[in-house]
Amino acid sequence: MSRNYEEILEDALALPVEERGHLAEELYDSTLTDEERALEEEWDRRAEDLISGKVKGIPADEVIEEARAALRNARRVSSTR
Repeated sequence: MSRNYEEILEDALALPVEERGHLAEELYDSTLTDEERALEEEWDRRAEDLISGKVKGIPADEVIEEARAALRNARRVSSTR
């Protein structure tokens, strides 16, 4: 006899919080393609690099200002052509 979604959900919700978290993570991981899994691993690696201090982050306001300056420069160059 197979169990239906509602029965499985009821059992899952009865688990302790930590086990529900692990189950949710495993279910989510089971939906990923190989490409998505590789992207997740890359994000995890980059986060670890930031947390460990291996790399230094750049404040968002600096990144935004640099991007705006680059756009202004690109517009200026394209308008002179």
